[in-house]
Amino acid sequence: MLAKNRFEGDTVLIANPGEPSFTITRMFNAPARLVWAAWTKPEYMKLWYGNSCMTLDVCEMDVRVGGAWRRVLRMDDGTSCGFHGVYQEIDEPRRVVFTEVFEPVPEHPSTVTVTLAERDGKTYVKLVQLHDSVQSRDMHICSGMETGMRETLDRLEAFVSSQPS
Repeated sequence: MLAKNRFEGDTVLIANPGEPSFTITRMFNAPARLVWAAWTKPEYMKLWYGNSCMTLDVCEMDVRVGGAWRRVLRMDDGTSCGFHGVYQEIDEPRRVVFTEVFEPVPEHPSTVTVTLAERDGKTYVKLVQLHDSVQSRDMHICSGMETGMRETLDRLEAFVSSQPS
């Protein structure tokens, strides 16, 4: 499918042919503790997660190993879609690993690993999403995820950049 695809701005998506995962990278102009808080506090996630054609109606997070999370996005047309999973690893503020199930297709779970590395007050984020198959990965990428992820990460950048250091 995709060998390498660049989003606008600093966000990069890499999806190697034949591999069931994709990688997204982005540099944020904020320290790791702020980026971590944005990823792990529901009151913050509600301010940036999603894009302009949706709202995050449900954001539940029990951020501990074995803790569950759930998000429900409502689109402008009134439809909604949910995601849920379980936290598998927490290494604050460097790494979080969790499962992710897109509720309309629960038979295709994935595992997401988010790593944060801070340098000179900026945080490099690497997200790796491992699907159960290349076909599942490709369906996820072709779902419009690319455009939504770019806007979502732009919103995250705006949020963390506006927070006091």
